[in-house]
Amino acid sequence: MKPTSLIALGPPNTGKSTLLASIAEIVPVERIKLVTLRAKERDSWGYRHYGLDKEAEVIIDVGWQPDLGMFKAEGYKHLLMTLVSLYKSEDYDAIILDPLTDAFDLASHALLAQDQVATPKDLPGKNASLAYYGSIRKKSVQIVKDLTMLTVGPHPKWVLTAVHTQPVAEENIIDSKKKHSDSKAKGSRYEGDVLPQMEGSYKYDMQGEFTMKLFTRVKTSPNNPPDYLVQVSADAQRFAGIGVGPSLTEKYLPNNLKQIIEAIERGEG
Repeated sequence: MKPTSLIALGPPNTGKSTLLASIAEIVPVERIKLVTLRAKERDSWGYRHYGLDKEAEVIIDVGWQPDLGMFKAEGYKHLLMTLVSLYKSEDYDAIILDPLTDAFDLASHALLAQDQVATPKDLPGKNASLAYYGSIRKKSVQIVKDLTMLTVGPHPKWVLTAVHTQPVAEENIIDSKKKHSDSKAKGSRYEGDVLPQMEGSYKYDMQGEFTMKLFTRVKTSPNNPPDYLVQVSADAQRFAGIGVGPSLTEKYLPNNLKQIIEAIERGEG
């Protein structure tokens, strides 16, 4: 299958990094570029298991400490320059950026640093917060555009990223009739004042720019080890989807990219 873009969504410890790291079963490890936006992400089990942690690049705003009066924010520019340099690079066949939401935080720091404030509500001016959210949306779009463009550059690459979502209440993800936390929170991004609504929406809307959108889940049952799965077909609550092949007959597949790709190529779940 030609290189494409993939975004994995799920609560912490449901196998997102392991799913992204499993690209190493398709692409040689030395041809994979791992960029982490949290220092601890490179130590995730999946990255260590496949040996991707050794050459990982960590991009964080070490100088962003508002409580100490430090407002140095260079991570956003560093990230964009890295993505631009990767566009024409022939050194890699796959790029992992983990997690995507922290890229938006780097963009936020870059904006707030101009006025040396910690949050949008601290910006000077009556409509400064509204202007901030317009700017952060543009910067977020730029990040996602530069990232997904790597799939169609002179040397097309796999692009894989992840987004942390809220934890799901304990449940059997296939058989349980319990109302999980995603259902309980339905519509919450539209509640409250206009600024929280806008903040929630721009992060949510960026997810649609990726060709494959998969949700990671853990199935638990008494006296059995956890079973890590990926939702590959959409339902009313979680809009999973694969835009590079026919609909799959199964709702869940193992948390392994190679097996998912093989199912797509077979045209079955």
